[in-house]
Amino acid sequence: MELQLQTLFVGRPFQVLQTCASTNAEAQAAEFKNGATPEGLTILAHHQTAGRGQRGNAWQAAPGENLTFSVVLKPTWLPVARQFDLSITVALAGADALRTLLGLAAPVTVKWPNDLYIGPRKVGGVLIENTLRGTAISSSVVGIGLNVNQTAFDPALPNPTSLARETGHPHERATVLAALLASLEARYLALRAGRNAEQCVEYQARLYRFGQETTFAFDGQQETGRITGIDARGQLEVQFANEKRAFGVQQVQLVA
Repeated sequence: MELQLQTLFVGRPFQVLQTCASTNAEAQAAEFKNGATPEGLTILAHHQTAGRGQRGNAWQAAPGENLTFSVVLKPTWLPVARQFDLSITVALAGADALRTLLGLAAPVTVKWPNDLYIGPRKVGGVLIENTLRGTAISSSVVGIGLNVNQTAFDPALPNPTSLARETGHPHERATVLAALLASLEARYLALRAGRNAEQCVEYQARLYRFGQETTFAFDGQQETGRITGIDARGQLEVQFANEKRAFGVQQVQLVA
């Protein structure tokens, strides 16, 4: 894959693997082995055999049709207590790239915490794995999976889509990847410049089903409520009929 990058450091260096279990695992191994992996190192696999998503779920992707890659970042200036700001940054970067590729009017949203949606269908996901040192983050591996040209999916998946499904034609994966890396660098630099609050406002405005009546599963039950935003720790705030609650990633699921 030949990239035409418009970035300062994200995607530089760029490594391509034909097959690997997980690009996040490859990036983490490189970081631990070398100890000084350059920020921006990006590892892409044409075929990822054991990709991971949120909540320990597997990430399925047809070989050679989609994008599965990881980027090493070094947000050492970001306190551990604010690590969800990086999740916001990456989610917004994905949404920015999709809107650039599909048109600004495309119904692109972020399903909390950082799944990428086009309308009611999931097109991509993010898995961020941070290495902590005291009260700071020493390194972050940002794994991104995006469905690009795959049109046939496992029937067990509830609502998958791809760029090809949405537009009716295939897309050049290198072009899509270059757009994603450019958006990621721009958003990351904004975070580093202290624009956390601004990005948080944008993130909440782009939340999937924000303010809409939605069924949530938690504590072995289901209840209808409305997403009202996120708190300082990145927890999802939901207003139910009789109370307002905040949930961590493992505590609640959006049902319908």
